[in-house]
Amino acid sequence: MTSAGTLLCEVRGVVEAPVERVTGLLLCVRPGPVGRDNCFPFADHGGLNCPVRLLDGP
Repeated sequence: MTSAGTLLCEVRGVVEAPVERVTGLLLCVRPGPVGRDNCFPFADHGGLNCPVRLLDGP
């Protein structure tokens, strides 16, 4: 958390996957529906039925 914002979520654990795959999932943000291939951290368990749509990318 920084003085400029509020911590919304913190996750800790071991990820047994190549760093390139994890980085790709975590940093993929583009306009459109949230899901397994877009803004994965905000998808509800993979986002298959997530109604959230992003209006703009990073």
